Amino acid sequence: MKKAACKNRMIIKTLLIVILFALSQGVFGTIVQAATSATDVLEPGASYDTGNHSYDTNDLQEHDNTSFVSKGSGANAGWQSSTGSLMNMQNGQTGYSASWAVFNGALDMTNPVSFSGSIKVVAGSGYNPAHAGDSFGVIFTPLSASQLSNGGVGAQLGLGGLPNSVFAGRDFYYNSAVQDNPLGRISYSFNYPLSIDTNASNQIRIATTNEAGTLNPSGSAATGANPISSVPVNNQAGDSLSINWQPITVGEQSTTGNLSLTVDGVQITYTNLTMQNSMSFGLVSSTGGAYSVMTANFNGAFTAEKGSSPTIVSYINAATQAPMEGMPSSVITTSVGDLLGVIAPNTEPNAADTYDYTAPEPPAGYKIQEISPPIRVENVFTGTDNPNNIIVTYAPVEQSGQVTYSYVSDTPGYLNNPGIADPNVPHTDVFSGETDTDIILPEWQIPAGYRIASVTGPDGQTYASLEEALNAHPTFTVSNNDFQVLLAATEQTAVFTFAYESENGNPEIPDPVSQAGLTGSVIADPTSSITDVIPEGYDILKVVRPNGSSYDSIEEALKASPYYLTTGNDFQVILKKITHSVVTDQTITRTIHYLDANDAQIVLSEPVIQKVVFHSTAIVDAFDTILGYDLDDDGEVDTTDVDSSWVADQTTGDTFAEISSPAITGYGTPNPTIVQAVKISADAQNSEVEVRYSYMGIELPHTGGRGKSGIYMIAVLALAGFALLRYGFKERSKKSKK
Repeated sequence: MKKAACKNRMIIKTLLIVILFALSQGVFGTIVQAATSATDVLEPGASYDTGNHSYDTNDLQEHDNTSFVSKGSGANAGWQSSTGSLMNMQNGQTGYSASWAVFNGALDMTNPVSFSGSIKVVAGSGYNPAHAGDSFGVIFTPLSASQLSNGGVGAQLGLGGLPNSVFAGRDFYYNSAVQDNPLGRISYSFNYPLSIDTNASNQIRIATTNEAGTLNPSGSAATGANPISSVPVNNQAGDSLSINWQPITVGEQSTTGNLSLTVDGVQITYTNLTMQNSMSFGLVSSTGGAYSVMTANFNGAFTAEKGSSPTIVSYINAATQAPMEGMPSSVITTSVGDLLGVIAPNTEPNAADTYDYTAPEPPAGYKIQEISPPIRVENVFTGTDNPNNIIVTYAPVEQSGQVTYSYVSDTPGYLNNPGIADPNVPHTDVFSGETDTDIILPEWQIPAGYRIASVTGPDGQTYASLEEALNAHPTFTVSNNDFQVLLAATEQTAVFTFAYESENGNPEIPDPVSQAGLTGSVIADPTSSITDVIPEGYDILKVVRPNGSSYDSIEEALKASPYYLTTGNDFQVILKKITHSVVTDQTITRTIHYLDANDAQIVLSEPVIQKVVFHSTAIVDAFDTILGYDLDDDGEVDTTDVDSSWVADQTTGDTFAEISSPAITGYGTPNPTIVQAVKISADAQNSEVEVRYSYMGIELPHTGGRGKSGIYMIAVLALAGFALLRYGFKERSKKSKK
């Protein structure tokens, strides 16, 4: 009998080691259920429940519903064969080991829960069956199933560190440090001489942790908080174990009820135990200085409702990483352990998923960019972040728009209006961007001389500026992103300023004459206005544009620059005095006389009179004031010095020409033989020049002796003729001098 009991204890110990090692490896399987038809299209903001929250009686025996985790050399968690419900937890090797058999679903603690089976430990030869390790039992936690293996082993029962969690099973070792109750502690026994550790224990217990995950002290009775009892370890054959939960009070997040553990017919009950409404659960085994082969077999009926958790389906804008506007999250409640997926519209469900839902159709201007993979729904510890999230990412598609610049209808130079318009208008810029992203209009410089008169936005409304229109329509939409900008000409001013040709003796400069008009319109002829302000006695000399070009009249200047522009509308009117020319002539003469050298009264030849004519052209203003003198007949004052104003006539020049003295019969060589050329000035006096001739005697012809009377007659006639000639020259000379 004792040997059999010892053998049974060794089996249980070994089984505990196997379970702890298996649970320690972090490997999780799935609860297999074919994906439902994806007929439900998610609606933003709506909540869904998949239903089907009842477990089948054999679900604990389905291999795919349990995952195993092993830590340490003695842990070998896993199913013993491909079929059947027997699982290994510890392989009986020495060393600190732990293993977990984690059920992939969760329990709905608002409903009754019951399941049963057996656990077995096989302690090493010669050892007390109770000297099988540290612990072997069932664990409940509000955390996800994947977090069960984070529980502390050894004295922590696989429970320490897991907040608000529960252990129900065998505690093989008394640990005073964690305030264990010594009930079931085994003294030295001659039946097991090699077992000298007096802390080995036959205790069964229901243990709990607080919110911080700290193990609560053991109770002292089989009923109440943290109940305990003692049941000898059934070595080799194993111990029957059953769990029963009866809810009493159901709250929104937690339920209070009674949890019972029955081992080999001995029952302990934790009364008024409060657990979260959905709890993860599994098996845990651990060994240390003591070890054993541990196995388990939960082949009894399984009665429970599935614990459920909400999954948040969020709809995210890929451009902003913020939730899509007008698309609040959907909530899908499924059983813990279900494989939940969301698929794109018009796609087939994933065969591996338990449930698939169809994502909402993309809003106008968007496309589905990505959907996060299906998730294994985890249990959610109340008060912590929900790990169950599926994200549907919508990417904005590219939209386009244009901004068009054109003129208002009455713009000068536009639509056959008089004037000119800037040729850069009309102008269109095309732009693009993703739906709901900010519109950034291309930069374009509005031509100088124009302003925005109005802007028609994509909504058809009229705005005073592009900024105002953008504020009303800041982002790209799928309908219309076009802006129409109307430009109007701004007012320009043409200014006509005055200046005098010279600075001498002028009245005050007239005030400028200005007139306004729209950019590109024709500048009206301001001649009448200008004439009104020009001082008496003055006239326009020229009109100068800003570029330095000069024109004889305002009319000519406006032909060259006829329109109001943003620059170049300033004209300078140069005024000159109104003048006329007064010409004064002065004649200078030189008279050459040909006279007898002995008697100046005897004029031998007609005198030669030479003339040089000088002109002085005075420039006289409207008030007969001499302003100066014109030297080149251009009507302009060239000098104000009257003495230098005289200009020789082109026909006479300013020089008396050279004159050769003529030969006169009966006279010798004249003196001078040549009257020299003389250059004179306008202030020269008239001059007289005398050319003198010396008389020479007359030789009478011979008569041949043929009568003296003939000779004398000839002589008398010759003398008479000579006297007459001299008298005649003398009389002419007198008349000439007169």
